[in-house]
Amino acid sequence: MRKMKKINGFLVVRFNDREKQGYPQLGNFGVIDAELYTGSIDIDLGVFEYDDAGTIEVAVEQARGLDAEQDYSDEPPVYTVIVESAEEATEEEVEPRGLIQAREKRLAVEIRSRNFPYIDPRTAAHELIGYKAALYDLGLLEKGEEAVDLDHFAPGMAEQPLPRSSEELLAHVCDELCQFRAGRTQEELDAVCKKCKLERLASEADDRELRLKETAKKRLEGYAQELAETQLNTKAERLEHEARAYLEALTTTKTFSEQEVTIYEAAISAALKVRPEPPARKTFTNLPSGMRNDRNTRKVYSLGLALAEECPDNDCRVYLNIFNMARELDEVLDEMRPSSTPFVTLRSALMERAGELWKMYAENYAVQQFKEGMQP
Repeated sequence: MRKMKKINGFLVVRFNDREKQGYPQLGNFGVIDAELYTGSIDIDLGVFEYDDAGTIEVAVEQARGLDAEQDYSDEPPVYTVIVESAEEATEEEVEPRGLIQAREKRLAVEIRSRNFPYIDPRTAAHELIGYKAALYDLGLLEKGEEAVDLDHFAPGMAEQPLPRSSEELLAHVCDELCQFRAGRTQEELDAVCKKCKLERLASEADDRELRLKETAKKRLEGYAQELAETQLNTKAERLEHEARAYLEALTTTKTFSEQEVTIYEAAISAALKVRPEPPARKTFTNLPSGMRNDRNTRKVYSLGLALAEECPDNDCRVYLNIFNMARELDEVLDEMRPSSTPFVTLRSALMERAGELWKMYAENYAVQQFKEGMQP
């Protein structure tokens, strides 16, 4: 049930489809004493004054005909929103007028805030139109209440919109506000424009924007080139993340046009496709040279690759888990400076994992059985 109106101490409620399926005698609307209403159809069904109204107009007339102490017809309607899921059903009372006022206040703040560059009086009006249309579609507004004037947030905006870019603003000042424009030829105006501080500032701003875009393009091109050349998967993931985050920032600040964004998104995707395949490893490449090139280390590594393809459900899985941890450490070490403290620490962990693998390779019964099965 959803509360629609409160009249003379009685509530006009609307029955939902689930309730009407459970109780076929119900109409679309009912009238119940506000003090007896619980919101549960199973509890309230026996205390309805009327439960067969086909339209809200009929239910309102039924409510007005009942005796009561006070008339509440002028109060703003409050509705109950019921959210049902497989696990539970929740109810929440909402007041459409309060929701709309809260949305209007929020949009008014966003218009004045630098954090919302895309919100101006015109776009805010369109957003409010969509918000009220949604409430109307849900039945929370009466017909006509969803209307919004395009100049709602700034009277006169619909007829005379403000310039939305620096070029439009400069043209507006030159064409509409410049006091030197009247009575001069174009040659005379050109001479005035050369001395105009606004024109000079606009040119300097254009130069800065151009330099910024060129710098941004070079950086993105560098990302794409490095991404296309790297053989390391971990490095490729990092480069892709940085490139896309950088491009998103340029999009948000409107430094790049939609076409430029599309071009560089395609360049990043293309770089990922042409990346060379990393060479197949036969050992842990970041171990000290003595361990790395040892014949036994290569055997340990070869067994790990074989278990990655097919691993019995026994101690071989322990071997495979240790092997996978060692491979991850080896890949991370690829991108570190060999003399750095993190490199030394992680390489020590890699050496420990390699030692554990060799011990299992030489002593574990399940591993021995698997090795025998590998032999031709």
